[in-house]
Amino acid sequence: MWKHEFTGQRLQRYIEEVNKEEPIIVCPFTGTEKYTWQNGFIINPLAAKELKKTFHFDSNRHYYETMCNKIDTINVIGIISNNINNTLEGRTPMWNKIWEFYDK
Repeated sequence: MWKHEFTGQRLQRYIEEVNKEEPIIVCPFTGTEKYTWQNGFIINPLAAKELKKTFHFDSNRHYYETMCNKIDTINVIGIISNNINNTLEGRTPMWNKIWEFYDK
């Protein structure tokens, strides 16, 4: 999935979305909770400045997926989907889409 999303024309779409004068993070999957599912994202300097206020090293990889959850000033956009939530039913569409990459 990362190779597909973060190379070529797909990468260009991420760059265009993040190239704004507002704190923004762009990732393949997110939702109202602003998780950057699968830890793949592109962040602009304004969002990095905001994130730096609360960022810390954490041995739990899930911290990095959820680090924007409580930061209202950062906008998180999902290119594949903006509708993923942290429930089993809410994550199912994301996992189905990810498995499509392996089924090819």
